[in-house]
Amino acid sequence: YILSGTLQSGQVVVNAPSTDTVRLVLNGVDITADENAAIYAPQCDKLIITLAEGTQNTLRDAESFTYADTTKEEPDAALFAKDDLTLNGTGSLTVEASFNNGIGTKDDVVVVSGTYNIMAANHGIRGRDAVTVLDGTFDIQSDADGIQSNNDEDTSKGWISLEGGQY
Repeated sequence: YILSGTLQSGQVVVNAPSTDTVRLVLNGVDITADENAAIYAPQCDKLIITLAEGTQNTLRDAESFTYADTTKEEPDAALFAKDDLTLNGTGSLTVEASFNNGIGTKDDVVVVSGTYNIMAANHGIRGRDAVTVLDGTFDIQSDADGIQSNNDEDTSKGWISLEGGQY
């Protein structure tokens, strides 16, 4: 799916079968959420977000959240995927997370490329199982960790691998 334009007081929801890979191309979007996350993927096998070449994309969460899943307090980031999340492309993404985390997932976050400007009230990028950065340019301003991964249930998970990038 290719997304472009402005969405005020809204949200993009990705809710696909648990075996599906969903690809979103951000081609100059400006999304401001009114209840919680600007992009929320409660279910899919993998969400791949591509930043289109030469584009500036902006995601803003709501200042206070109405959780979609009150038991697990989810989503908890301006860009949130319950499953694996991959970010790539040559464009840029600005994330303004005034409630909690900037980019987050319950599984793995992989950043292949792109330019990221993240301002977060909590963590900038959080992957519960893992965060892998292959390349990219990052300006992260957060009130907690810039990049965080922790899994208190599985000791083989909860790691960060910074293989490239400029910070």
